[in-house]
Amino acid sequence: MGQGPSIERLRAYANVLTRTQKCWAVNCKGNLHLFRKALPTFNANPEGGVYLMTSSIAGIGPHGSSMAYSVSKAAGLQLMKCLATTQGPKVRVNAVLPGLLLTEWGENFQPEQIQAAKDKALLKKEVSVV
Repeated sequence: MGQGPSIERLRAYANVLTRTQKCWAVNCKGNLHLFRKALPTFNANPEGGVYLMTSSIAGIGPHGSSMAYSVSKAAGLQLMKCLATTQGPKVRVNAVLPGLLLTEWGENFQPEQIQAAKDKALLKKEVSVV
C-alpha cells in the first residue's frame, strides 16, 4: 500500500486553499454583495448610479502576486462585464485596473520587480498607498 501525502504537503495545500478563498471572498464575492446592497439605491435614483470596482492588471494576464489573486481578479472583471450587461444603461458598472500599488504587500517586491512593473506601465511609475 502506498504512503499518503505528507503532513507538510497537506499544510501547504491548506495554505493555498485559504489564500484562494480569501482572494475569492474579497475580489469577487465582496463586489457582488456590495452591488446587491447598492442596487435599490441606484434603482430609486431617477439618474441611476455608477458602481466602480477596483480590479487589477493581474486579472487580464497571467501575472500578479499569486495565482489566487490573478484568478480572483479575472473573475471580478467577468462579474463587472455581466453586471454592466444586465444592469445598464440605468446602472453603469465599470472597473479601474491600477498597476503595482506599493501597499504593505507590494513593498515586499524586490527593486527589480518594481522597476519591471514601472517599465510595463503606461505612466511609467508605481503608486504608493498611504
